[in-house]
Amino acid sequence: YWKSKCTMFPNASLCTSFNTQFSTLSFNFNDKTIITKLYNKLSKSIISNVEIDNELKKYFMKISNILYDEIEYYNVDIDLNEEIDLVKYFKLAGIEFDNKHNNLIEKFIDILEIYSELYDQTMIFINVLTYFSNEEIREILKYITYKKISVLFLENSYNRSVYFENKYVIDDDFYDYIIHDDKS
Repeated sequence: YWKSKCTMFPNASLCTSFNTQFSTLSFNFNDKTIITKLYNKLSKSIISNVEIDNELKKYFMKISNILYDEIEYYNVDIDLNEEIDLVKYFKLAGIEFDNKHNNLIEKFIDILEIYSELYDQTMIFINVLTYFSNEEIREILKYITYKKISVLFLENSYNRSVYFENKYVIDDDFYDYIIHDDKS
């Protein structure tokens, strides 16, 4: 996939940033940038909740006390960092996205879910609709509408009977025009 911040059309805010997904089939849910974003978002969420933050500090102090008791038996100087680094803890705990999917539509919905939760970007998918049936495309569109996700599908050709809110066609001369379908 390819990520970029862009401003398209200076007088209109079509999108302020976007994420292009080239290969849905080989999408890595646990890519380092995605996991880092997850860890940072989780960390901010925990720190902003005083009760949870205090409870975690209490448990970390218990763990530190146990470690101090164990270290005491060794006749060497050992430092123990008592600072709580949640990101390091998340890595230690092995927090990752579950990427077991029964079918491609489940995987695609999870991609949409991850990006809607972690990023405020327009997602651009290139030639992915060919992998789905009309019913699956309707399900994807329902999900996108429900979650209010900004998505752009770029297809080489599209001859389906599925309703899209806006459908633009660009011909060989790069002349573009909108097709208004009746909602089906």
